Amino acid sequence: MCSLLLGNNGVEGSRKLSREEELDLEKQLKLLNKPAVKTIRMRPASHPKSLSRDKDSSTVGKQPLNIGLKGGGCPVGTVPIRRTTKDDLIRAKLFSERLDSLDTNPLATGTSAFHVSSFYYDYAIVRTKSIANRKFKGAGAKISIYNPRVQPLQLSSAQIKIQNGGDSIQVGWTVNPILYGDNRTRLFTFLNVSSIGYADNMFLYAIEDYSGTWWLVMGRDNTKIGFWPQSIFSGLADLGTYVEWGGEVASVQGIPSPEMGTGDFPTGDTKFDAFCRDIVVVNEFNYTVRATYTERFSDDPNYYQVQDKRFTDFGHLVLFGGFGGIIAH
Repeated sequence: MCSLLLGNNGVEGSRKLSREEELDLEKQLKLLNKPAVKTIRMRPASHPKSLSRDKDSSTVGKQPLNIGLKGGGCPVGTVPIRRTTKDDLIRAKLFSERLDSLDTNPLATGTSAFHVSSFYYDYAIVRTKSIANRKFKGAGAKISIYNPRVQPLQLSSAQIKIQNGGDSIQVGWTVNPILYGDNRTRLFTFLNVSSIGYADNMFLYAIEDYSGTWWLVMGRDNTKIGFWPQSIFSGLADLGTYVEWGGEVASVQGIPSPEMGTGDFPTGDTKFDAFCRDIVVVNEFNYTVRATYTERFSDDPNYYQVQDKRFTDFGHLVLFGGFGGIIAH
């Protein structure tokens, strides 16, 4: 639960916790780090049609993503769960205190550069256009993996986001020292209410099944990572109305904003650019189809750029990146 409630917002500085806050964190640790008891759900009630269609043998991805555990992994029927530490909870608490005045819906303001005191966001994305009555049961892409340089009070991510009103689910990778305390690239999920390589085998989906549950599915074998029940949503309880693919960065004012993707503008070549390839949506009829009626968006093309290429050998392709700099917000 901790990792789902954190995500892509920052905190600058730190403060001493009160005795009451310390005790509260200790209680949270006991609740979060209980031993595994049983598996309560194994698979979605349904799957989008054509979800397994991709048998791509592209030469892209000479350095495949490897996901595993030391010592042979978990027994059959179990999953690995990272234990939450007190430092994690302290970072999370300070993190969340910066969100009180944050408007988390970019569609409501017409811009995605959010301000919390001196903290701001910038995006270079391809997004679906607003079309009346169009809804999505899911969204997916294959995302290249990089390790952009960021300073302590910054983050840089590549992600898929599906949204309806104030509800949103984001999945992808992030470099976020504010939250994780280091500059490693990590897979992340964010719920709102390393070395360079290619995730050629990473196919991320947020899938809404017949019961209204949203699932995260990953890889060519459609591995079920986890789910969010319908009961926690308001907007997304009625499918998604907006999807975006691409890059996101955040920083405090007064220092150069961080790199996005490769740290350079996209050139149009997947061998050198950060990308989301084969971007798709799952329509209301449960069919996986290429994303259509999309548009590019970048807060400041002088620092971050995005390309939207619809007819390529890699399907509907999004290329993004930028070197950052001093941006006036």
